[in-house]
Amino acid sequence: APAAAAPPLKVPARIYIVRGIAKGGRAGSPSGRAIVPLVAPPPPPDALSTSFNETAVAIAWLPPVAEATSILPLKFNVYGAPGESAPVADAQAAVAPTPLNPAPLDAAAYEHAGAASGVEQCFVVRTVETVGGATVEGEPSRRACVTPKDIFPPAAPKNLSAVAGPGAINLIWDANTEADLAGYVILRGLAPGDTLQPLNAEPTRDTRFRDTTVSPGARYVYAIVAVDRAGNRSAASPRVEEAAR
Repeated sequence: APAAAAPPLKVPARIYIVRGIAKGGRAGSPSGRAIVPLVAPPPPPDALSTSFNETAVAIAWLPPVAEATSILPLKFNVYGAPGESAPVADAQAAVAPTPLNPAPLDAAAYEHAGAASGVEQCFVVRTVETVGGATVEGEPSRRACVTPKDIFPPAAPKNLSAVAGPGAINLIWDANTEADLAGYVILRGLAPGDTLQPLNAEPTRDTRFRDTTVSPGARYVYAIVAVDRAGNRSAASPRVEEAAR
């Protein structure tokens, strides 16, 4: 047989209902009951930390110790908060009224989608516990802020190929798909082991390049590097070799 559910913990509480009153004084049907336990709210989490990746901000914290009155494990809500320039008291008062997470969290961590480079994001966390069948939310934790930066390079270009023509070597490669792509730098060296040097001073948006500075009979090595608008450079594409005519 399935285990019986634990009975509600008996704690002091107040029960509220609401009735609407018509203009003539007639009372409507009562609302559902709202049970408010008369207990201290749970303590806030501690040691909030933040980090970021290319698409999201991660928030982590240390849970408080559950009180003896808590039937279920503690859960958590994460809220947006004003930036670090706001005084602490003002920041706590201006915490967003709705949590970022759609339902209270079991884990002491949350990933918030959206990591706009250079835009400060701040967060607080509230502890949520169940007491006497009702949900009680504690005061906000200390604020934790992070300003994501674009430190993530584009992917290395793919499928570079080289074809020699009269007085030139023609290069072509697949386009990168990054939204913040600035362009490509073409690298060239003499085969087999010369150090590759850039042929273009500024990134080109084109995925074709015609190298007309070759010497007939010489064999060249090429690679392509992608660059984004923040200046992050990808790893070099696989190298290709071609002899000039």
